[in-house]
Amino acid sequence: MNKENYTHLPKEYPSRKFDEKDVDPDPIGQFGKWFNKALKANLKESNAMALATSTKKGRPSVRFVLLKSYNDNGFVFFTNYKSRKGNELAENSVAALVFYWAELGRQVRIEGSVEKVSRKEPE
Repeated sequence: MNKENYTHLPKEYPSRKFDEKDVDPDPIGQFGKWFNKALKANLKESNAMALATSTKKGRPSVRFVLLKSYNDNGFVFFTNYKSRKGNELAENSVAALVFYWAELGRQVRIEGSVEKVSRKEPE
């Protein structure tokens, strides 16, 4: 086991007061504001998001996927239905997403059920 101490590595993030009265009451609307900020900042892969899934028995797995679109109905990403994540989503359709934009000091967490969309939907 590695006994190195990495406490010296984290950088200090600017203290930013988060007040709910300053955010859009619509969570999708607020996501859109922050996502557009990430896009305008030309961050590398602003649409990258961590996707956490789990088996029926609760064994978790996480990996990065790319956001293809979003709207009031949810967030769209593509996957191979025969992949590990495709199999896990077929047996347990609850998942979580995390967007992390370090340069902006922002992250967005999303939890909910997952369903297949038609091939035409990503608009």
